[in-house]
Amino acid sequence: MKTLSTRLRTLRCRNEGAVTVMLAGSLLMLMGVATVAVDLGAIYLAERRLQGLADAAAMAAAQENAIEMRRSAVQDLIDRSHEADIEIAKLESGTYRQDKIVPLNERFQLGGEDSAARVHLVQTVPLFFGRALGFETATVRARATAARIDMAAYSLGSNLATVSDGIPNALLSALIGTELNLSVLDSQNLASANIDLLGYAEALKLQVDATEGTYAELFDTPVPLSDALRAIGSSASDSTTLALIDRIADEAPFVEVRLADLLDLGPYGALDYDPGTAGVEVDAFSLVRMLLELSHGDTLDIELDLAATGLSNVHVRLVRGYGLAQSPWLTITGARDYVLRTAQARLLVSARVGTGSPWLPSVELPLYTELAQAEATLDDIQCSGDPDSDGVRLGVTPAVGTIGIGRPDAQDMGDLSSPVTLSRATLVNVPLIARVTALSEVSLGGATGPQEVLFTFADIRDKVTKTVSTRDLTQSLATSLIAQTDLEAQTLGLSLSLSSVTNIVGNTLATIAPTLDATVFSLTQALGVRLGAADVQVNKVRCGVPTILA
Repeated sequence: MKTLSTRLRTLRCRNEGAVTVMLAGSLLMLMGVATVAVDLGAIYLAERRLQGLADAAAMAAAQENAIEMRRSAVQDLIDRSHEADIEIAKLESGTYRQDKIVPLNERFQLGGEDSAARVHLVQTVPLFFGRALGFETATVRARATAARIDMAAYSLGSNLATVSDGIPNALLSALIGTELNLSVLDSQNLASANIDLLGYAEALKLQVDATEGTYAELFDTPVPLSDALRAIGSSASDSTTLALIDRIADEAPFVEVRLADLLDLGPYGALDYDPGTAGVEVDAFSLVRMLLELSHGDTLDIELDLAATGLSNVHVRLVRGYGLAQSPWLTITGARDYVLRTAQARLLVSARVGTGSPWLPSVELPLYTELAQAEATLDDIQCSGDPDSDGVRLGVTPAVGTIGIGRPDAQDMGDLSSPVTLSRATLVNVPLIARVTALSEVSLGGATGPQEVLFTFADIRDKVTKTVSTRDLTQSLATSLIAQTDLEAQTLGLSLSLSSVTNIVGNTLATIAPTLDATVFSLTQALGVRLGAADVQVNKVRCGVPTILA
């Protein structure tokens, strides 16, 4: 029979049940870890729910405009979530800059157009087992930034709505440097052909074999003028326009153009493919004209001859400037500080007209026109759902300038940095009979500031072009100009009196005033500009859906 000491020695040497003893000893520690895990899990789930709520609240706030409406939208969302103890720590309105060069934490900027909202939420979360350690609750926080990016595509400059003469052909021929022989029907086809901008960008990529890069990078790279023109034809929807564009491209000089100086694709510039959803269109004639003008560099100085009913020997000199301040002709943007400007232009139209008098058979009339820059800014995009107020509002300043009868100095006219002074023009100079000179000038001072123009969604859908005129443009320019003309006549013999000479010349000028108006209007319309007026069009609008950005 074993003694007690023997049993104790045996028990000391055995290790069965050691794990049970260790597990029993660590059970208390495991229970403590489990309680902490439960509380940490509850805090993590609360943070996830709060972040989701903050994201939804930021999008709801970005949908509104006024800060009070934004706060109300956020609070309403919190109330409907049925989550307890959530407060709005901070609600900020501002602008979000989606620019890669701006650090992520600096892209939200307070103020501006208030198209973005940043929401800070806090929630008090009760703890389950933390109370044993003296912690009743924990505080979780969430922040979200959302922006509603409304965009509009708008252009400044008239389209060639109607073609009834040879001015478009004369203009394009002078710009390209050779006679194109475009008929009135050809010009009408170009004016009525709509070109989708992203479709054009895709066609240009194929034309120049640019397999990599975005549309913005493509437009920022100089390309041959002929390729830029052929891409218009490739993106046209009919074979007639394609054939016309190919004819024009065949005559194009070998120069390069940079499309970014003409077209700003805005956010679509970051694309490298055409999704088919942009829907921004321009007419082919305007695009061809602008490309040809762009090929002349900073200053365009050309001369052309026209045929006009009632006038003979019509000669035109056009000087147009494109300085560094020149902005694209069309832009797609949501920025309220973006300005479109037309180029400064000078125009001298010299024409001869018959008087019907055997003594003074004709009058030679030089009509000088100077156009300052017209401007258009994107003032507002309204997407509230109210058809009476929704749409795009532009601030438009018409092209003010002067129109006169007189002779400008040829060198001064070509220098856009210097003013032009008109000298008396000789209208009639018949040896031994009479000599008549004239001088007249009408200045259009324009409005004191931009005029607001609303384009409804119906206007945008129907591609409506609206004209904003200076407030002192009350009658036809040539009529008012001729009415103020200072005529000086000298009779050099025979039996003509001064009064009869001035009557003949004055009546002739009054008779041709409507023809002069029509000629100047057609010429400036073909150029995409108008004296004392500005033509604007909103090509596309997109009401942005609020998007989480940070």
